[in-house]
Amino acid sequence: MPVYPGGIAAFETQIKENADIETFKTEGGENLFKSIISFTVERDGSITGVKAAGANEDFNREVYRATRSIKTKWKAGQYKGQNVRSRVQIPLTISVK
Repeated sequence: MPVYPGGIAAFETQIKENADIETFKTEGGENLFKSIISFTVERDGSITGVKAAGANEDFNREVYRATRSIKTKWKAGQYKGQNVRSRVQIPLTISVK
């Protein structure tokens, strides 16, 4: 399986830092937004084919944009000592107050 430098938690943190969640704030409470991010980690560690799926299309677009803006490469998955393309899915939940 591919590995992000610092682990999945570091990748999720990068997305949260890159996302403009201010537009999702509402008066009087906390909102929970969920999306499933999927993409392919290429042999060179870059990501392609990013998709974000969830109930809120505006949030999905922002998660997509934030994910695409991450330039740090992954360590590619390996099979029999060779780098291989790997598909990754990550559930993401962001709480907006």
